[in-house]
Amino acid sequence: MILANQKFVENVSCSELTQNGVLKLLRSKILKQMINFCIKKHGVGLAAIQVGIRQKFFVAYNPDIGIKGQINVGSWYTFMNPEYKLSNEKDNVYEIEECCLTYGKDNKYRVERYKKIIATWDEVNASGNIFRVEKTFEGLFSQIFQHECDHCFGTTIAKIGIKVENNET
Repeated sequence: MILANQKFVENVSCSELTQNGVLKLLRSKILKQMINFCIKKHGVGLAAIQVGIRQKFFVAYNPDIGIKGQINVGSWYTFMNPEYKLSNEKDNVYEIEECCLTYGKDNKYRVERYKKIIATWDEVNASGNIFRVEKTFEGLFSQIFQHECDHCFGTTIAKIGIKVENNET
């Protein structure tokens, strides 16, 4: 698996997955390949657009579920047709430095993120029917979800953030 060119990833809004698209995705090997790629590169998430697929889905590691200090396959999740909105809490914005597999681990950007979000995405039940899930995330997983979901809408940390020079960290 290889990463798509930066210019391909930037400013590209991906298409929604249909029911047939979701079922085809779940039968394919791409999700497992994306997770293994992330593990190999020490990443915590990967959007489809980053590997050249113009559809709205991503895989993400949930550090709140996994074993501390160990990234393993059992703590990874797939989010299809993801979106998020802000919770209505005061002081919900903070600044953080982020890296992205698209730009390489040595390129950090200072971005604004939300401490708490309301996330929605599609899942599939045992009968193959798609249903919408809504859940509140906060902390590190909220940050990961925002970063990967932004990719689905053509937004990258290079677009919304300020590049951090190596001597600033």
